[in-house]
Order: sequence, then structure tokens, then C-alpha cells
Amino acid sequence: GLRKALSGTPGPVYIEYPSNVILEELDVPAPLPPAAYRLVNQTAGPDRIAEAAEYIRAAKQPVLLVGHGVHTSRAGESVRALAEAMACPVIQTSGGTSFIKGLEDRTFPYGFSAASIDAVVKSDLCLAIGTELGEPVHYGRGRHWVANEANRKWILIEQDPEAIGVNRSIDVPLVGDLRAVVPQLVDALKDTPRTPTPELDGWIRQDAAQLAELAETAPAGMSPVHPARLIVEATKVFPPDGIMIRDGGATTIFGWTYSQAKPHDVMWNQNFGHLGTGLPYAVGAGVADGGKRPMMLITGDSSFQFHIAELETAARLNLPLVCVVAVDYAWGLEVGVYKRTFGQGSLETGVHWSKNTRLDKVAEGFGCYGEYVERDEDIAPAIKRAYASGKTAVIHVAVDPKANSEEMPSYDEFRTWYAEGTQ
Repeated sequence: GLRKALSGTPGPVYIEYPSNVILEELDVPAPLPPAAYRLVNQTAGPDRIAEAAEYIRAAKQPVLLVGHGVHTSRAGESVRALAEAMACPVIQTSGGTSFIKGLEDRTFPYGFSAASIDAVVKSDLCLAIGTELGEPVHYGRGRHWVANEANRKWILIEQDPEAIGVNRSIDVPLVGDLRAVVPQLVDALKDTPRTPTPELDGWIRQDAAQLAELAETAPAGMSPVHPARLIVEATKVFPPDGIMIRDGGATTIFGWTYSQAKPHDVMWNQNFGHLGTGLPYAVGAGVADGGKRPMMLITGDSSFQFHIAELETAARLNLPLVCVVAVDYAWGLEVGVYKRTFGQGSLETGVHWSKNTRLDKVAEGFGCYGEYVERDEDIAPAIKRAYASGKTAVIHVAVDPKANSEEMPSYDEFRTWYAEGTQ
């Protein structure tokens, strides 16, 4: 079971035992090391590594496309060395939004940053690591990739050979474990590191200016709070060593654009998942971490209510988790779909609930700390008090429902790969 789960493309395996086996007391030997029962640290062939290194040396504007696999494999240090050897920007996939230490300033979210779009359009080589080339990156051949497609080379590090060539052709496939293959590339480039182009510094300054402008111009002074301002105020006080968990529809979209934090560990369930994973993910992350690092869950109220009873688990384990919940008393993303599909004033059947709902009070009922907020200036102080309480906490932030459903930033970009815009 473990061999199957961890070989090729990692994934879940279901093993069923009869109850008499489960209840049996067994005297078993110590578990075998991974290398004794499955392939580990698979390297790529030296000929392919040499070919990839030549492409990288010849490129004028290379980019690294980094997905969530880099972070789940804890390969950030070696990928940082590779990015420095390539002297290039790092483009985040929407599923891989953790920042690698030391690369924060040159890391740009694909499609949601002007710098990322310009870097992709001008790139003549893309090295993709820890990601599939699926719809959130337009399959590596649509939208922003079109302009320079004829001149762009592709290198893909991929553990599963059957994934090579899916959605687009690859010039140099490097089949192996990225934890082993990336160091191979770093070693191949160590004597011939690239010199940064002037564009890299320009993209870094452009992205920093865009982020500062967003923080300055996010609508303020509203009650209920504008969701963009909620993201700005909450992420400004995100603990630097913390774990960020994301959940929700509109709330996540606002977060992609307006977040002021650059967390090194982010958890979010994309594509094959569903709303409501945020709180269970946070509990799992807290348990895995031993409750040492502070956690912040930024979520919408609809997604939060899927598994709200897990607050009891978090409280019982005394996890240092603050849940910042954007509450519009509706399925905000779906309300927006109703408005775009049927026009203003449509019935919006089944997407609203009572404004008497108080998630902070629900949290208190589970033994957590809770606060209700409806003004911008109260968000950060409430979060600080929540962490200081020493309890799992819920900050109920009332957000403007009209803004939440009609003013999602870069929504036209999001729709180019989200189901609504691809049908």
C-alpha cells in the first residue's frame, strides 16, 4: 500500500482489513526503511541533465514554474539554489502559493501579478517543477504562453513517466524525484551560473509596487468590511513563521491578489477538492507540527461551515489557530454567478442564510476564543488578541455581500481556467 501510494504520482490507497485483524495484538518488527520496498531518490539520466543544462545556459529569459510538489517534498532549499543559478523569476502556480525562503521578492503568482504575466510572455525557456501542466496554468500553451510559444523550450521534472507529454510537448523530460533531480541540475550549472537580466530587477520592483498599491487602494472605511480590505489587514499581521491555510471561493480569489503575506507554508485544496477543507487541514497541520507554529485560516463563511465541528478538535488539542472568516451570509461566488448569468435581481435560490448567524458565538460554544468585527481598523487588533488568548480562535468579520459577489479582482483571469469560463 505504501509503495503504491508513494510511487509515481503520489496518491491515496485504500486497504481494508477484517475486524479480527484490526483487533489483533501483533508483535511486529521495526518498519523497513523506504529504500527497502520502493524506489526513492530517483535521479534523471546524465545525458538528459546535460541537455537541460545546455538549454538553460542558452536561454535569454528563463523562468521557473513552481508547483505545490516543491513544498510537499520540502525541496525549497535546492530549488532556491537552482533559481539563483538560473538568475530567473519564480512563477507560482495557484496550487503552489508557498514562498521559498530567500526567493520571496522574485516570486510572482501566475496570472495574478503583472510581473508574472510579463515574465511568462517574454520567457524563452520554462523549467516546471512539482506541478502538472493543467488548466490553472492554461496547459502551458494557452493564454500567456501563446505569444512566444515558437521560441520557448520546455523542461519538466516529473516522477511519473506517463505524465510526460500530457497537454503539451516537452523538449527535455527529466524523469525522477525532484528532490534528487534538482540537485543534479544545480551541480551541472555550478561552474556556469547565469547573470541576472535587467528585466528581473524590473519585475521585482514592479511586483513590490503593485502589492503596495493594492494595500493602499483596497477600499476602506466600509461597514460591513470590503473583502479586499479584510485580506490586506489580516495578512499584514500574519506571523512570519506561521502556517497559512486557505479556503473558500470569493475569499480565496481576493486573497490571490491582495495578500500582503509571503508565507513559507500554505495549505489549500485545489481542483479535485471541495470547499470546507480549510479547518480540517489546519487541524492536521497543527498536529503534524506539534502545535509549535501559529496558524491562520482565511476562509469564507460558506466553506467554514462545512466542518465547523472540527473547532472542538482544535480546541481540545489547544492548537494555535486563528480562523479569520469573511462572512457575507451567502455563497458569495455562486451569488456572483447568478448575477452574471441571470442579471441583477435574480432569485439567487438557495445561496443566502440568516444574518443572525454568529460564528464567533459558535466558536465560544466549542471552548474557543471568538470576536465579531465589522470595521477595518478592528481586524488586526482582534487577530492579535486572538493569538494572545492562547486558544483556538474565530474572528467573524462581516463583509459587504455586494462587493464579495461583484468585485472579485482579476476574475476575468480566473474564469479562463475555472469551469464557468471554459464551458
